[in-house]
Amino acid sequence: MEDVSVSKGVFAHVPRKFGQKKKKNKNLDHINEPWYKAFKETWMAIENSATRVNVDTFKQILSDLESFVEKIKTMSLLTDEIPTGILLAGVNLPDHNLLLHKLEIQLQPITRYIATVWSRDASTLKNLTDEVVCQLINGSRSEDDSLLVKKSQCTFFTLQAWHQENNISNTPLVIIIPDFESFSYNILHDFILILSSYCNSIKFVLIFGVATTLHVVHRSLSYDATSKLKIQVFHTQKQVDSLSDVLDGIVLAPNIPFKLTGRAFKLLIDIFIWYDFSVKSYLQSYKVCVWRHFYGQNEKLICCDKESIKNRVSQLTPKDLKKLKALPSVERYFNSMDKTKFDSASNKQFQEILIKLLNEFHKYISDFLIILRCLHKVSVTLPTTPFGKNFRNIYTNAVFGNTNLCETEEYKRAIQLLGFLSKEELLTNIKSIIRILDDYESAPENIKDKLQEYMDLLRSASLEVAPFDLEVETEKIKLSSRTAFKTSLRQASLKVRSSPYKEMQIEFIKFLDNEVFQPYLKSPAHMPLNEIFCCDDPSIVHNYIRGSMKAVIHNGLRDPYLYLKCDCCSAEGEILQTHPDISILYKCHLESRKMINMYDWLQTFVITVDPNDRSNDDEVNPELYDRFSRAVAELQFLGFIKTTRKKTDHVKKLT
Repeated sequence: MEDVSVSKGVFAHVPRKFGQKKKKNKNLDHINEPWYKAFKETWMAIENSATRVNVDTFKQILSDLESFVEKIKTMSLLTDEIPTGILLAGVNLPDHNLLLHKLEIQLQPITRYIATVWSRDASTLKNLTDEVVCQLINGSRSEDDSLLVKKSQCTFFTLQAWHQENNISNTPLVIIIPDFESFSYNILHDFILILSSYCNSIKFVLIFGVATTLHVVHRSLSYDATSKLKIQVFHTQKQVDSLSDVLDGIVLAPNIPFKLTGRAFKLLIDIFIWYDFSVKSYLQSYKVCVWRHFYGQNEKLICCDKESIKNRVSQLTPKDLKKLKALPSVERYFNSMDKTKFDSASNKQFQEILIKLLNEFHKYISDFLIILRCLHKVSVTLPTTPFGKNFRNIYTNAVFGNTNLCETEEYKRAIQLLGFLSKEELLTNIKSIIRILDDYESAPENIKDKLQEYMDLLRSASLEVAPFDLEVETEKIKLSSRTAFKTSLRQASLKVRSSPYKEMQIEFIKFLDNEVFQPYLKSPAHMPLNEIFCCDDPSIVHNYIRGSMKAVIHNGLRDPYLYLKCDCCSAEGEILQTHPDISILYKCHLESRKMINMYDWLQTFVITVDPNDRSNDDEVNPELYDRFSRAVAELQFLGFIKTTRKKTDHVKKLT
């Protein structure tokens, strides 16, 4: 009886007529809100940038697979082997659904006969055969052709007859198995042997998606199966590298004003590295952060590109301007200036100030990212790589908290290590920095000109050290006594003399430190209006993305306002009439002992929900009783209570 539900009920409804569409009750009022339009525009820019990166990432592997199938099409039949491509896709195969979809599109000009079979559709050999043959035959028919082969009739004998009837001996039949490790190896073994028996008349091509290593194919299949396969291996890009490419496209994209910074960015990176290695999941988590950044805050519509600033500022309402004045970064900005003018400024004057600050922030963030890219290019060539090998590591340090990057120990160590580079290495680094500055039109021009000057001076500087000249050093020393003269002369001979190149190198490092890195690599948290463009709230990641299941359910039931965001549920800790039914019962259940009397629980629920109920004690409003039964069943489903044999009218707490 432990698995019997606490409540049972019959819910009657009016049957829906055939052909009648079910009405969708969706609240779409937010679509016309300014914050939603700003969110949609920002996310579309991020999504398009990520899509372009994915296309570039898959371009090489798709081209290789296309050449592989094209080569097989021109070859003669292999009577004893099946051409097999093994796609080493990495540990997170669900991320590569897009790759498989693009692969099918890429192969369409070569062959129309493609079957993609997942392990969930091939629990037995018959299911696998039916699915493959059905897709190969029916997938190649046009929509107007009604002579489709039924799935129950899909056998290899039927496939062979269809193949001879259509006379497509030169066109390969491609079978894609995306999740090789999830298949039953006995089924795959028999399936490969069956395919090999038809190789003398049908040109098959197998493509296996392998998530681990190539050795899993040889360990899983016996020799008599692998001997029938002519294998060629294709490697996809590592997921860590794919994430780096996506982040470069999102963070450095000039048309994306929104930036994820601080602990929120670091937490998303940690989730990717330590949990799932899924770029797709990372982008979905990124979308949640963007959504929460804009949600319900119309003043953030000014988070836009530089060309739309004036138009967006003109759309701000007096309420929005008041919220912008209350931002901590804006208050700090005006406290450093004449605050009396700020207090007396009209809305129009404040809008002009906003336009100025927004343009300054766009200029700042552009220079910040360009110079940060230059520092990353230099730091990866240094011993021990102080900031790590990936750009995301140095970006995390630069936007983490209120500390400027140039104040960190990693930066001081990097500047110190620059002095140990050889002449060739230093000149190579300068060329790399100049090349990065050339790639961006908005890069500071004065820095590029000075770097070119220093490169010419360093290239022409001599590495020879001037020898110790006894006569010159003797003239510099004042003759006070014989002993003092002897001591001074010994100290002069022990002095470290540097070459012209070393002196120029020290001067160049000081230039990089004082005029390039320190002025441009200030933390975004110090800039006015950083709250509009930057999201650094780690609670978004904790509550909406990584949160513990039990803790999230407990917090949601204890305080519904955390998720509903409605005024009627804002009182924390109290049991209100307007709370959801399950939340009311959950709070009452927290106040109960190990065993909960169902009748007392019902009466408490009725009094809370409808204090003015005048019904008799023995009679409960049927609607309230149904609501109570449903809420109890939900609590039982969530695992907070269960039935017990000790007392029939009681339930037992499980928490």
